[in-house]
Amino acid sequence: MSARGETAPTRAALAARDAADPLARFRAEFALPPDVIYLDGNSLGALPRATPARLAEVADAEWGGDLIKSWNVHGWIDLPARVGAKIARLIVQESQEAWRVVMKAGEAVEDSPLTELVSLLDRIDAGL
Repeated sequence: MSARGETAPTRAALAARDAADPLARFRAEFALPPDVIYLDGNSLGALPRATPARLAEVADAEWGGDLIKSWNVHGWIDLPARVGAKIARLIVQESQEAWRVVMKAGEAVEDSPLTELVSLLDRIDAGL
């Protein structure tokens, strides 16, 4: 029994949850030793099975074959902007939520710069 007085789930109940997990199918996409439960979220994580082939393709065909042309031919030159755009969407969403929490806590008043900022973030988010 837990500190809250709850009974621990049985192995069968946990196996049923695993079987019903909509993300369970993704486990096969990673190179993991059998019977390993890998929960480390502070590292590169488990190696995706597609990664070694993609690395070989980049090294052999793009870098090895196309040399400096790969910056343009394979879009390497645009990678920072493409990745930045994806990260920016996450940052904007997180920023909006943080500002909304502050505003709900009464730390901002109507027509304040904070209210204007949230309004601007809403308009930016609508355009993303």
